[in-house]
Amino acid sequence: MVVYQYIKQLQSEFASAAYSTTKPANGHSWAEMECTSGLCVTADNKVGIGTDTPLKKLEVNGDILASGTGDVCNGGGKCLSSIFQTNIIVGTNPVCPTGQIGIQKAYNGTWYTTDNSAITSWTKIICGQALSGDGSSLLYTSTHTSLMCTTAGGTVVDDGAGHFICRFNGSSCLTNWTAYGNWRTYAASHCVGTGGGVYGCEAIACWTAAAPWGNNAIPTCLYGMIPYSGEPYCLTCYGAVTQIGCY
Repeated sequence: MVVYQYIKQLQSEFASAAYSTTKPANGHSWAEMECTSGLCVTADNKVGIGTDTPLKKLEVNGDILASGTGDVCNGGGKCLSSIFQTNIIVGTNPVCPTGQIGIQKAYNGTWYTTDNSAITSWTKIICGQALSGDGSSLLYTSTHTSLMCTTAGGTVVDDGAGHFICRFNGSSCLTNWTAYGNWRTYAASHCVGTGGGVYGCEAIACWTAAAPWGNNAIPTCLYGMIPYSGEPYCLTCYGAVTQIGCY
């Protein structure tokens, strides 16, 4: 900070074109002092380390090593520690603890950022921290965040295996969202046919069962139909989807 203030003072004192483009016999011009030894302070108050053209207030071209137990936060209170505190779990098809996100999975040493249905035996999984209050937490497969879910009118829920998904009211996911398994809520449906007791049909009409939120198979029932011509047949009545899980 002392060096920075000294340089800015020199910039103010030697702001003329002569001083900014030339130098005394034993001195340095402002342009030379602006970026030396990989540390640059631009005229618009940006600091670059390893770069002489920083685009932000501080830009570092290279790795950063921080010691101690402090955190990095912005003015809004969003901190790195609130986004991810990862840990790696090893085993046969390991799962994250409840309330954590599966960020990456490994198979035969290869890491995948999303699940691959063709792989049936994972060896490692990287788990992330539980939901943070600022909406930055990633949902399953890291495509959307918890804030995207709530902004779209959904509710973030845990599937019990460490994956966060978004529960929407309705029967289908929004555009650019993907249905997650069979996670749904079903209301009972009533279907009416024109005949019953034919070919194993249960009745001329039937009600499906209702099913609470969960990874459910869709409830069904059979009801009979006798057409104006031809053989009678059975139809399947399906439960009505009222909520759906998406990612």
